Amino acid sequence: MTRRLLIIFIGAVLAVSATLAWPVRSQPSDASFFDALRWRLIGPYRAGRVSAVAGVPGDPTTYYAGTPDGGVWKTSDGGVVWTPIFDAAQVPSIGAIAVAPSNHDVVYVGTGHNLIGKGVYRSSDAGLTWTHAGLDDTKYITALLVDPRNPNVVLAGVGSGGNGFVMMPATNWSIPSVLSLLRYLYQVVRLSFQPAFA
Repeated sequence: MTRRLLIIFIGAVLAVSATLAWPVRSQPSDASFFDALRWRLIGPYRAGRVSAVAGVPGDPTTYYAGTPDGGVWKTSDGGVVWTPIFDAAQVPSIGAIAVAPSNHDVVYVGTGHNLIGKGVYRSSDAGLTWTHAGLDDTKYITALLVDPRNPNVVLAGVGSGGNGFVMMPATNWSIPSVLSLLRYLYQVVRLSFQPAFA
């Protein structure tokens, strides 16, 4: 009896194994079903990929997107329409974007991603107009951080790996003194101000 149950059990296991190993084929589909579908680009138009993104705190519909070779784009409707806002600067390669937490009209753009950039630009009117803010010789701005209380103080990661930092109090970029740099770096973790220390 035990031998007979063992044979039945082994037979059942083999039957289930054979069923599971059987190739599964999908149902044939009619390709004409997809004829009505069309690919469409939802933006930004000239880019292809995005190298920097920033949103406006408290506004879930406004975003800025920087591209390696297509400038800066803005949406104010959650991404339905993207508008190029940086063409007048004539710098297509964008490495970083930052919106000032204390004044959402102040936006910084660091240029240089896959192409050499021309430093940092600042807008005081949410991207309508841009002013060159310096750092021409850095070639690549890889990160920007705006002080959460003062929109005129910016920390920038510069160089091919973002290894260097420069600080902009008001409009004069400078390599900070050791004490000043330590004060800011103490507040910075991976280029983010820590609210407890800010």
